[in-house]
Amino acid sequence: MKFAISAILIVLIVIIQILRKKEKLNNKKSTIFSIVLIVLFLEFTIFNINSYRMNFSKAPSLEYERENLNEIASVSTDGYILISLTDLNLDVKTIYLELENMEEIDVVDYEIFYSDDTTIGRALGSKTYNDFVPKTKYSSIYLSGNAKAIDIKVYNQDVNISKVALNIDIPFEFNFVRVIILIIVCYFIYSLHTNNLWKVPYNHKNLNQNLLIMLVVDIAILIIYFFNTYCSYTNEPVEDLYNNSLIKALSNKQVNLLEEPAEELINLNNPYDTVERNNNIERDNGYIWDAALYNGNYYVYFGILPALILFLPYNLITGKLLATATGVLIFSLFSIIALCILVKELFKKYFPNVPFKFMFFSEIIMLFGTMLIWINVSPRFYELVTVAGFFFAILGFLFILTADSKKFSKETLSKKKVTVVSKNSKVKIEDDIKNKHKNIFEQECYENEKYIKNISYIKIFLGTLCLALAVACRPTELFVSFLIVPYLWRIFKQNLKQKKNIVKFILVVLIPYITVGVALMWYNYIRFGSIFEFGSNYQLTINDMKHLGLRLVTIPTGLLCNLFNLPCFKAVFPFISSNGNIPELLSYYYVEDIPGGIFFIAPIAFFCFGFIKFIKNTNKKELKSFVISLILIRIIISMFC
Repeated sequence: MKFAISAILIVLIVIIQILRKKEKLNNKKSTIFSIVLIVLFLEFTIFNINSYRMNFSKAPSLEYERENLNEIASVSTDGYILISLTDLNLDVKTIYLELENMEEIDVVDYEIFYSDDTTIGRALGSKTYNDFVPKTKYSSIYLSGNAKAIDIKVYNQDVNISKVALNIDIPFEFNFVRVIILIIVCYFIYSLHTNNLWKVPYNHKNLNQNLLIMLVVDIAILIIYFFNTYCSYTNEPVEDLYNNSLIKALSNKQVNLLEEPAEELINLNNPYDTVERNNNIERDNGYIWDAALYNGNYYVYFGILPALILFLPYNLITGKLLATATGVLIFSLFSIIALCILVKELFKKYFPNVPFKFMFFSEIIMLFGTMLIWINVSPRFYELVTVAGFFFAILGFLFILTADSKKFSKETLSKKKVTVVSKNSKVKIEDDIKNKHKNIFEQECYENEKYIKNISYIKIFLGTLCLALAVACRPTELFVSFLIVPYLWRIFKQNLKQKKNIVKFILVVLIPYITVGVALMWYNYIRFGSIFEFGSNYQLTINDMKHLGLRLVTIPTGLLCNLFNLPCFKAVFPFISSNGNIPELLSYYYVEDIPGGIFFIAPIAFFCFGFIKFIKNTNKKELKSFVISLILIRIIISMFC
């Protein structure tokens, strides 16, 4: 059946091309039909190549049922079940494994070893068995000559091996989702060259353009939702330092945790020394990892804002604890929406005449080039405060960016036809009759300016408030506030002649920072006796942060690991793993467990090296200042945060 369908698809593809050459089928229809047929052909051949494995083989099949397996199975003290199939002398092409008692087990790792004409006991590589994914039960192997023996190690003693089979057909699996995605991707590439939709600037009234943007956002949301729910489910979300200990303390109207440090921890020579601490006290049982220890009490260093606006209200309303992974997901989804709007506003403000395709790709880059996906792979409280701070920073910058998106002035209005509505009639004002209606004109300009400036000041206030709140999530987010300096400086200069506006401007900028800053200083003081101490110096973490100091010699190593560290590639999903190798440094240096540096996690970052050419060519001072600030702040954060 598979062969027949594949042959029919080839014939149809040829017929489509013949009709196209004879002009009996236009290019657009022929291309769409060809894309669908080619994708279907790939699905029936390349993507299901293993299902053809036994079609050209005369090797006999062998099946081992539970009764036979009980005789050859053994349980190792190292925690695995071993099935040994010996004296085979058989050309083995496929292996089938079936496990039972998987009701409470999501996945099980297993490994296959073989002996053939060239080797004895060589491993094929680890595989993951999932009872709901049939293809994980099959393995297609390529040996040299006949197999002498096959060993299967199942790394879970709670399961039962019900069946092992050699040389049976691997089922054909038509993946409808894969077919649809490939058709969409192929047609998308084709449309980039043929559809005028991509060549015209973005228009918020264009339904097709908006649908494409929504499609990208929806895909990003689905991916992040999948990783968050899957990883939090497989890792069995538990109560942690943030969503449990901190929330219980706040519910009890205190800033120190309810748990009290053990005497043996306090009596250590240096409780902040990780080596001494772990040598004498068991982690998580004898002390709370990553809590801050000060004056005989535990505190939480991580920003308090997510707890106040999300976790604590949820606990007070429901009486339950909100999972940290859920909090990460909520802030991630809000961040995606804010990023999408930010890209649209950037293009609207600085690149209004640029083709839509550039904006579309920028949306993709912004949504998938950030660390949002990686954050949801491991949705812990570390990631929670990071993504919460990221959301408020993006939202704050968005408010500032759009604070003066509409400008009305005498100069701009005098160059255009303006319609002014009076009590009696509508008066059209043009350049040649402007003097006749000077009073009406100036009154309209005044009212427009007043209205727009009120809106602008509200947005500036909300923007600086959000940027200040970002610091309450993660203190290092303070550096992000420097990004708005070029915008605020321009608005400041525009209103310099109006002293009343200057005072108003200064107040709406400073009040949010002062209010949030004073609150954070008070919070720091009642915990650690210092308005500038957030608790990092007293953390029970990797290093003794209190005495670590600023080691300038580690900055090059930090920049290399944070920006350019290469990932380790492997042959199984997700195909990359973290690389802990760092340049030789005669001291301890902690490297975060991420796949690689920013430039390799998000390769689009390499384009930032084109900023020199951009700065030379652009005549937009504000945008130039923003780009320079963005790069400098990123370097500073990489060095000191």
